[in-house]
Amino acid sequence: MDITERLKREVWEKGRVVPNFDPAKYRKDACGAWISWIRYGDKHSPYGWQIDHIYPEAKLKLRRLDQESIDDIRNLQPMHWRKNKSKGADYPTASAFNDEQFHKDICDDWIILSALYSSYPKSDVIIVSGDNGILLKAKNHGLGYFLMPDSLVLAEEPSDEEREIRQLKQ
Repeated sequence: MDITERLKREVWEKGRVVPNFDPAKYRKDACGAWISWIRYGDKHSPYGWQIDHIYPEAKLKLRRLDQESIDDIRNLQPMHWRKNKSKGADYPTASAFNDEQFHKDICDDWIILSALYSSYPKSDVIIVSGDNGILLKAKNHGLGYFLMPDSLVLAEEPSDEEREIRQLKQ
């Protein structure tokens, strides 16, 4: 894929705008990770981002799709480089997001769909979280679920990225 400034800008515009931050400089990716426009391709920055294929390029090539279709802007999104690396070619089937109860921009839905479309039987999958919303989704889809005890929940502290952004904002 030929990464032009125009393509970078089009993909950047798909990132989530964060209130009180300049959308030309900072946004969040689909999983809520902070990204910075000037950190495109920077794998050493806590704000580095890449252009991600929403539906993985490798899976689309197996379906013999042409490269132009694979690289269509509708299949691209800005993603923090670490999130993109961890996502790899792992993605539930595209038809899974046609169901109104799932949304491709909500990370909880990726977790539930990854569990549902994994090779493991539902009975072997347990979602552990302190978030009742994801636990309810797990229950509604026949997955095991467990509420994380308060003693194991980490204290709500800003991440290094959030601290750095606060400093930049001042």
